[in-house]
Amino acid sequence: MDFCIIGRDIGYTLSPALYAELWAETGEEGHTFVLEDIPRLAPFIKKVRRDRKLSGFTVTSPYKEEIVPYLDRLTPDAEAMGAVNTVRVSEDGLLIGHNTDIHGFMHTLPRLSSVGERALVCGNGGAAKAVREGLKRLGIPFDLVSRHAAPLTYDGVKTLAGYTHIINATPAGSVKVPDEALPLPYDTAKAGTVFYDLNYAPPLTPFLMEGLKYGGAAVNGLPMLRAIIFGAQWPFLSNSAD
Repeated sequence: MDFCIIGRDIGYTLSPALYAELWAETGEEGHTFVLEDIPRLAPFIKKVRRDRKLSGFTVTSPYKEEIVPYLDRLTPDAEAMGAVNTVRVSEDGLLIGHNTDIHGFMHTLPRLSSVGERALVCGNGGAAKAVREGLKRLGIPFDLVSRHAAPLTYDGVKTLAGYTHIINATPAGSVKVPDEALPLPYDTAKAGTVFYDLNYAPPLTPFLMEGLKYGGAAVNGLPMLRAIIFGAQWPFLSNSAD
């Protein structure tokens, strides 16, 4: 069975290596997983439908929301969030969109059970939607901040003292936008605040380094990626339910 990951400027991705590791552990043979760095989404979808060679593919930035109208069916999670990170190609050629980001995030977010939790979610794209849904299911209230969107922009964040979790769901500080730290008042965060960055390349982003500087705990996106692949790989199984 042939699979791939699609995105733009994604030479950094570890997904092919992790899927190879998964299949080695499970003893499965005959699968391939390659990287497809595509400048536009429509030609890729057309090729998938025409060639009927892929059994599925994963989706990363900037296509998680853009891909939705191209698909034939969405699972409830994907439909609720309007974002997709995994597409399974059914035996009859239908493209079925899943969102397993939410489960990867929920299973790797450190919890602070001794205090009242509250999160600040930075970003408003497809990845941020999964974070917000995950926080809702975990019962953690949150505020949303982005550069331009309401209700809160970065200029409006005067203190981080009221948050137990600060979550970066933007490309800031990643290999795509290197050396950029989100414009937050890091010095106001309480010691022990969890700084969670969905990016994992580089392993220690400016956002995480700022958090560590002021006594925070740093978590990058690699555990989430591993949880998605090793814990929720079912969309790529031929007998999976939709």
